[in-house]
Amino acid sequence: MIYFALIHSHLNYGVEIYGNCCQTYINKLMVLNNKILRILKNAPQDTKVVHLYNNFNTLTLPNLHKFNILLFVHKFFHHRHQLPQIFSSYFTKKTQICITIILVLKTIYTYCRSQPL
Repeated sequence: MIYFALIHSHLNYGVEIYGNCCQTYINKLMVLNNKILRILKNAPQDTKVVHLYNNFNTLTLPNLHKFNILLFVHKFFHHRHQLPQIFSSYFTKKTQICITIILVLKTIYTYCRSQPL
């Protein structure tokens, strides 16, 4: 299908990064994508966007961003070998963070108690 070959592939590339940009830019991309979907479907202007996305079996840009982030996290925890080596320590377990915070707070507390008033 033309849409997936020419448009969707470009939207999907790097959506994890640009999906976090200012909502103004995301809205411009969404409006343009909606227009393209209407043109390809030969749908009238008042066609609901939800129907267009359902017909093309695709996701809106914000949902595409969320999906790719979730896919990345899934790969990290279940298929880490599929990711580049740079992501090997990308996430930290919550317990490690809590232990580090507690140790820092204890150190600060001990230092403050040892200082004269």
